[in-house]
Amino acid sequence: MAIVSIRIGNAENVYSYDDGEFDSAIESTAPIKAGAPVDPNDVLLLGTSGLSGVSGPATSTDNAVVRFDGAVGTPIQNSLVIISDAGGITIPNGLTIGSVGAATIIQLNTATVRIGDGGATNYVEINTTGDMSFVGTATIWNDLFFPMSSGRIGGANQPTWTAFQGNISEYTFSVNDYIHLPSSEISHGYKEESDFELHCHIVTNGSDVGDTEVNYEVEYTIGNINGVMSAAAILTSGDFIIVGGTTDRTHRRIELGTISGTGILSMSSIKIRFRRIARVGGGTDPTSDPFVTMVGVHIEEDTVGSRTEEAK
Repeated sequence: MAIVSIRIGNAENVYSYDDGEFDSAIESTAPIKAGAPVDPNDVLLLGTSGLSGVSGPATSTDNAVVRFDGAVGTPIQNSLVIISDAGGITIPNGLTIGSVGAATIIQLNTATVRIGDGGATNYVEINTTGDMSFVGTATIWNDLFFPMSSGRIGGANQPTWTAFQGNISEYTFSVNDYIHLPSSEISHGYKEESDFELHCHIVTNGSDVGDTEVNYEVEYTIGNINGVMSAAAILTSGDFIIVGGTTDRTHRRIELGTISGTGILSMSSIKIRFRRIARVGGGTDPTSDPFVTMVGVHIEEDTVGSRTEEAK
């Protein structure tokens, strides 16, 4: 092995040692300081000759994330991203990711946020006041329910209150039986002027060998608050086929048609009368009248409720 020497500044041969006995020139279990005073956490730069020394700006932002400046790998620069001593991360434009144990995980302070296709056509938006809305194909669907058991029957052509399951009963409808159903308010989250899709839910009452058919009708009126209720209009399902051999007490949904939403606003009111009507084709009625459990209205929604009690 060879004898090597340590040089400090212009003082040569400060100490000589055999590099076969020691694999490093300087080794210490205590901090090595440069100048006085120096924070123990500061990095000691041992020159740049033959080394890839990191160089940075003269000043920096406390707790800022360090970024490389260029592609060389040694220059560094300041940034606007802050990591607090508690672990919270703050990014420009008001995005804050809370620290461990904080009540707020992600806080958006200033900007409107859009999640979806980049904010172009289909997305969920949360604006600066915290309102959430659904745009394009991000809209959602919901139901209005008109249970048959809550309706009012007339003096004639009354549906029959029939044993359904166990101690539960429900109405069955013969041809021309009808019922007046309660009014319902269109939801606050309704996408104003979008169309309504009506349907009814039936349950088979027995099982027929061959195909059978039923036909139902809805008469409705709809109107905005402070507006005039529409003239009564009628939708019909047309002959709906119950396939032969369908198991008794099978639940089916039958489409009744579309109500135009033109001019209709959230919180409007809709009133319905439901009736079973005669088939229009040459089919066969079921041996036992099916149960009808409810009329439903599918409505499209583009917000979570409304901003105020009175208006969207």
